[in-house]
Amino acid sequence: TEDWVVASIKYSKRTCGTEDQFTPSFIDQRINNILFYRNRLVFLSDSSVVTSNAGDFTNFFPSTALTVSPSDPVDVEATSNYTANLYSGIQINNALLIFGEYNQFLLTTDSDIFSPNTAKLSQVSSYKFDTKSDPFIIGTNIGFIGNTKDSSSMYEMTNIFREGQTDVVEKSKPISNSFANDYCMTSSSKETGLITLGKKGSDTIWLYKYFKENSQSDLQQAWFKWKLSSNVNYQFIDGNKHYVVTDSGELLCNDLESDVYQDNGVDYEMKLLLPTFYVLKNEQSSFKADTTSSLIIHRMYLNTGESNFYTINIDRFGKDPYIVNYEQSIQDEYEAGSEPVTVEREQSIPLYERNTSLDVSITSTFNGPFTLYSLRWEG
Repeated sequence: TEDWVVASIKYSKRTCGTEDQFTPSFIDQRINNILFYRNRLVFLSDSSVVTSNAGDFTNFFPSTALTVSPSDPVDVEATSNYTANLYSGIQINNALLIFGEYNQFLLTTDSDIFSPNTAKLSQVSSYKFDTKSDPFIIGTNIGFIGNTKDSSSMYEMTNIFREGQTDVVEKSKPISNSFANDYCMTSSSKETGLITLGKKGSDTIWLYKYFKENSQSDLQQAWFKWKLSSNVNYQFIDGNKHYVVTDSGELLCNDLESDVYQDNGVDYEMKLLLPTFYVLKNEQSSFKADTTSSLIIHRMYLNTGESNFYTINIDRFGKDPYIVNYEQSIQDEYEAGSEPVTVEREQSIPLYERNTSLDVSITSTFNGPFTLYSLRWEG
């Protein structure tokens, strides 16, 4: 068994110098966050970054007033043209990336030793940061949440070096009209390539799925959302499981890598609205959609994973919509008592309609799981 003790900490006392000489900047100031970096405890207080002695987390005073020791505490100030109050941070390689409300700073050193003489705090970008959130890992890059009065934004930061500005890309642009503000509960999993974003008091969780070739290139990325039976109070990822604590007191758990369909006693409906199909042209190592061509979609092919029963909803401009149900599992093809799920199959969907006059959606309910690996079309 393990014992946990929650109590106040007895900090080390000043043993040299005067109060005017050696007083940490967080004294009589608000402490916004507590981090660890280079075997030091780090306090973010207003615009100051204050660290403890190396290896001595409760000592914020130097050992002597005659000289500066490499293990002495570091106390540096963030300076900028804007308010530089600091709220959160995350460690990357040999540096600490610190987030202010309007600026981002890098705490690092040009030397092998991090000390009061070698510590540097330099600004690397100027983006609005949601102070109620925390930065998170996206593969080998860093993600963070920005917000405005009406919406939130998710950014990915790359090329984080000591010198020069970093590269920041808004990854939530495809859902900018639906991504409401205050989605500040973030959690990420490098193993599953998944980021979840929740908002207290909302029944919707946004998820961002990515698969990276390297730090600068995404082979695949997608946004989708889960709508729960009650509002979210807290959500997080632990290993390969995603947990949600709801306002009604429920604890929901979803296995992100499960090979077996599990209902967990909760009904659900999955709905996927497919985009408009266009012919793509290869131009200078990138693909652009030809939106001026006349394109008739004859049929599309769904390459499915573990699936059973799902519905294709086809809406055609100026014509009656129609619905087609597909059951992947074939009778007498699975053992009694086992899940009636087909592991892999390609399903042909006849359409024969102009691409701009066609809306196709896929729905799946509690009665049948649906997994889509890829899609192709002919026209």
